[in-house]
Amino acid sequence: MNNKKKENQNMNKWISIICLILIPLSAGIGILFDINPDPIQTLLMTLGFLSISWINWSKYKEKSKL
Repeated sequence: MNNKKKENQNMNKWISIICLILIPLSAGIGILFDINPDPIQTLLMTLGFLSISWINWSKYKEKSKL
């Protein structure tokens, strides 16, 4: 029997899009309320969201080819 868990490929696409939307939103909130005054923190946060977005978009593209 095939017990592989079927993943919803649209979920990866939406996670990717949400992460891209969160970058300017979280940076704007941080600047507005002066939460993270260090630009390195903002850069690391942006790189983190971009990497999550890239990974999920790659999974979406890989599964949509199948």
